[in-house]
Amino acid sequence: MVEALIGNYLTVLKNIDADGPAQAALVKAAAMTGEAVSASSFRRAGRSIPRTWPRSRRT
Repeated sequence: MVEALIGNYLTVLKNIDADGPAQAALVKAAAMTGEAVSASSFRRAGRSIPRTWPRSRRT
């Protein structure tokens, strides 16, 4: 779903929103996706999520 939203953004809004809120949202979405992938790889490897992460992300 995230990929579809990003694809729609890139094709429709990229030229309209050069420095606007959609750019900030895209950066935030990429960071959140990276965190989710990282957390997933920790769990598959049998490791615990680092205690430096907020409690809400260590569930």
